[in-house]
Amino acid sequence: MIIIYSRGKSMTYEIDLSSVYNPDDLHEVIAGVLPLPEYYGGNLDALHDALSDIFEDTEISFVNTYEAQVMMPKYMAGLKRLCDDIQSENPKLKIIFD
Repeated sequence: MIIIYSRGKSMTYEIDLSSVYNPDDLHEVIAGVLPLPEYYGGNLDALHDALSDIFEDTEISFVNTYEAQVMMPKYMAGLKRLCDDIQSENPKLKIIFD
């Protein structure tokens, strides 16, 4: 399920990870929800670059993360580190994990 809310110039995206079992699944789901460029590379470095280019207030919520964390704990830890880093770099972003 893809949920996108718009509040004026702010955007809220909900990314459901319930069917994510590997990094390819993760990036496919992310690319299906977020307005990423066509050349998005489908890896954490490419995600960092894409999130750096967000200039509107944006909230991204990753929901139903349990299975993804069990199936690929190191990759999910990397995703969380990336999200922490990018929030420090880009004050327009708020990223939440359930």
